Amino acid sequence: EGGDDEHPEAVPAATDGDAASYWTTERYDDFTKSGGGVVVESKPAAALDELTLTTDTPGFPAKIRASNSAGGGFVDVSGEQTTSATTRFELDTKDNAYRYYLVWLRLPDGGAAHLNEVKAG
Repeated sequence: EGGDDEHPEAVPAATDGDAASYWTTERYDDFTKSGGGVVVESKPAAALDELTLTTDTPGFPAKIRASNSAGGGFVDVSGEQTTSATTRFELDTKDNAYRYYLVWLRLPDGGAAHLNEVKAG
């Protein structure tokens, strides 16, 4: 949202199996958009039951959205939770297989957020 890229070169760090690496948002003093995040791809498309996030910057609200297009059409498949160091999201895909899952987050207090790992199951 807003047309600014949020470090696309670092997205692979969110799924590389190394908890020391991470994808990061931009640093915000005033977070005025409805959210931002990272799209991860499921190959092949799958009706996932859960995603687990690991972060070294806990405390931001996040939820999971899903679509079969990386560019849009995302629907909520989890409720919003305030993240801890490890946060498990139960997903309700209504048995629909999705190719793309979006970790959608907000930064109500400004600052930046890291996604160290995003894992299915």
